[in-house]
Amino acid sequence: LAITCLALQGAQSFVSRRGFQRSSMNIRRAGPDADFWNGIELKKQRLYGGGQLKIPPEQGPADGVVWRQSAEELELWVPLPDTVKVKRHCKVAIKRSSLSMRIVDGETSTLVKLDNAPLLRSIDPDESSWFIEEDSIPRSVDTERWLVVSLKKDDQGKFFNWKTVFEGLESTVKSSLAIGLGGDLSVTTAEQIINYQRIEQQADFLKADVYVRAEGGELCYYCGKVATSPGISLDATIEAQEPLIIGHVQFLLPGVFGSIDSLELLYAPGDSEMLVAQDQQSLKPVDITGAAAVESPMDVGFYPEILDPDQRPFKVKRDPAGAPLGAPFQASMISPEEAEVFTGLKAD
Repeated sequence: LAITCLALQGAQSFVSRRGFQRSSMNIRRAGPDADFWNGIELKKQRLYGGGQLKIPPEQGPADGVVWRQSAEELELWVPLPDTVKVKRHCKVAIKRSSLSMRIVDGETSTLVKLDNAPLLRSIDPDESSWFIEEDSIPRSVDTERWLVVSLKKDDQGKFFNWKTVFEGLESTVKSSLAIGLGGDLSVTTAEQIINYQRIEQQADFLKADVYVRAEGGELCYYCGKVATSPGISLDATIEAQEPLIIGHVQFLLPGVFGSIDSLELLYAPGDSEMLVAQDQQSLKPVDITGAAAVESPMDVGFYPEILDPDQRPFKVKRDPAGAPLGAPFQASMISPEEAEVFTGLKAD
């Protein structure tokens, strides 16, 4: 399918079942204005992609066709002239892996003609639909009527950041998972905890302890554990869950990270906190160079760190490469009863 895509930064506006704020739109026939994508401003490096679709002559023409996505759905917006009668001139067929659309202006002029155009990823056709939007378009928008196709991402594709709508398109935007970007953070965390516990029961699974620090800083704070199914690297596992992990860190330690926009994630082997505390274990900055992308949220899990009200977070100092700043040492392990002798305090 010969469609070129101009990738723009996406927006996060989750205020209705369809997932986007209509009141923030500002599109003109020449293409989407930047304001169209302005939703909730996120303190993340990555946003869901969207852009303009230029339909080639054999499948159009149609100017100003745009698309955008959230964590759970994708919308394709097609401008409709007043001369188009919806029941007579618009036909849309949504399938799990393809989309067909035919829109004519009057009885002869074809605006859009897509025949089983293959989608980039499969969707849930039963939860997808198309409709006409015209009531809530601001006066500043030249086009007042739009045919909107709302595609519900299936369970395997939830949080997957589509690089474009249809298969076979070249794009400079990386198509990848962004678990936790948009939606209810508590619900997503609960889902990833379940995935973590399920993955732990698999043979040959991988696990890592995750740490976070301000970019360029030394203090690294422990924030939880990740697990991944066999065949997926730990770097890709953490990268796919980066929005969720950072969101949890900003909730867990708002006084430390709540106002910091740029954070760095590092990791160590699973359950290695004692070695890390004794400067015997380095931390590895996440690097996804050459790593295969995670295809589904079900393949990875996250178990977050939880602190009691009077509990201090576990933190260590590391250099830019993740190596300890001090010499390794050996801590002495004593029982609660021995601690009572040394401190004079009764062990609980």
